[in-house]
Amino acid sequence: MGEGKPYYHKWLAIILNARNGMDSLESKVIGYPEVRDHLKLACQTNPKDFTIQHMLGKWHYEMANLTWFQRFLARYFFEEPPKSNFEEAYKYLNKAEELLPRTYLPNVFLLGCACIHLGQYYRAKYYLNMAINLPTHSDCDKCCSTNAKRLLAKLEKYDLGKDLLYESYHNFGFTS
Repeated sequence: MGEGKPYYHKWLAIILNARNGMDSLESKVIGYPEVRDHLKLACQTNPKDFTIQHMLGKWHYEMANLTWFQRFLARYFFEEPPKSNFEEAYKYLNKAEELLPRTYLPNVFLLGCACIHLGQYYRAKYYLNMAINLPTHSDCDKCCSTNAKRLLAKLEKYDLGKDLLYESYHNFGFTS
C-alpha cells in the first residue's frame, strides 16, 4: 500500500503521530511502532527529506528519554514501548541538520539535548548556543530557546576558559 507514492508513508506517519498525541496515553504507546515503521519506509523512499529525518530523530529521542518508571507503567497497563537510544536520535537529527542547516530551532535544540545524554558536553554547548542565536518564529521556538539557555547555564562548568588555554595559568613546570 502506497509503495509507489513517495510521500504516502511520510504523511501517514505525520497524521498517525498527531492523532495519537490527541488520543489517550494507551493509543499513543500502542501507536509508536506504527509511526516508526512508516517513518522508516518514508526515509527509504526519500532519504533527503528534512521532515522525515527530524521526525525519526525526535521519535528515537522520545523513546530513549522514557524513564524506567514510564516504561514500567506503559508495560503494565498497555504494552512494552519500543526501545531506542540517543545515538540513533543524534544520527537522524544530525542528518536533518545537514539537509537544512540552522533553519529549524527545535531540531538544533534536540541535537544539543541528545549530546548531553551522550556525554558530549562541548558539542551540546555548540548546538545549544546555536539554538539561542537562531531567530524565534513560534511559541515552540521560544520554548526551545529558553530551555537551551537553561541547559547552557548548567553546562558552564564545561567552559574552555583562558585558564585552560594558556600555560601561565597552570604552571606546567614553566617559569613565568
